[in-house]
Parts: sequence; C-alpha cells; structure tokens
Amino acid sequence: AQRDRLLRLLKPGGILVGPCQSGSGDAQRLLVATSRGGGAYSFRRGGAVSFTWLATSAPGARQLRLAGPVWGDHPKERFPAPYRRFVGALDLAVRGQGPA
Repeated sequence: AQRDRLLRLLKPGGILVGPCQSGSGDAQRLLVATSRGGGAYSFRRGGAVSFTWLATSAPGARQLRLAGPVWGDHPKERFPAPYRRFVGALDLAVRGQGPA
C-alpha cells in the first residue's frame, strides 16, 4: 500500500503526518506515524481535517506539481510572515550564525 511505502522512507524517529479516513463518510483526521526503527511504528490520531485529492495537471502527466510561489522566484511578500521568519532562521542556522 502507498502508506507502507511512505513509512519505509522514515528514519528512526522520523514522523509522517497525513489525512486518514474516519468512518464511512467524508470525515478525515490527521494520522501521526513515528518510526521506532526496525520496521516498528507508533500511530496516534490528530484533529479533524478536510483535504481533497491531489490531481495531476494534465491527463497522463507523470509529475505532480503544486501551484504556489517558489522561494527565490517570487517576491518574498507572497509568502506568509511566519514562513518568511522560518526561512530566515533556517538560513542563519545553515550558515552557522544562529540557533540550530
């Protein structure tokens, strides 16, 4: 199953978060999976969410592309302020000038 392929990508301690069908209707909840190593995982359910299926841009297309601004290609103002702060902090951490 697709879920199993995604779980196998996790390193020990890695976390995967995604929607999970909740009952027979359209209700969904977040499922949080944590790799314990050696093929063992722990699971917990998060809050209720609402998602839609991802769709390719054209019939038969092989790549899925999510529309949205691309950092470096679009003005920084197109991104939410918390995202801009996170990218700035991450940049400083990578350069060794801030907290990791």
